[in-house]
Amino acid sequence: MNKESSNNREITDLVYKKMSQEAYKDYETGKKIGVLPGWEVLDQKHNSSGMDVVTFYNPDTKQAVVAFRGTEGSSTWDRKAPDLKA
Repeated sequence: MNKESSNNREITDLVYKKMSQEAYKDYETGKKIGVLPGWEVLDQKHNSSGMDVVTFYNPDTKQAVVAFRGTEGSSTWDRKAPDLKA
């Protein structure tokens, strides 16, 4: 069986890596992620403090992964300002 199969309960390091990369993109809730077979965006939040988070969900395995974005140094000023307050 393919280790990245959507029905495999083990989440591999490669899948976590892809989720980390995908957390920097904006998705609609419920959107299936092409590079993450079996996973979809359950929720995504961006707030004025600079916190950005996306929850990926696999309905086949009933697993969820919460991925946080890091600092976005090359983003627009309205997104940089919260990072500079620290």
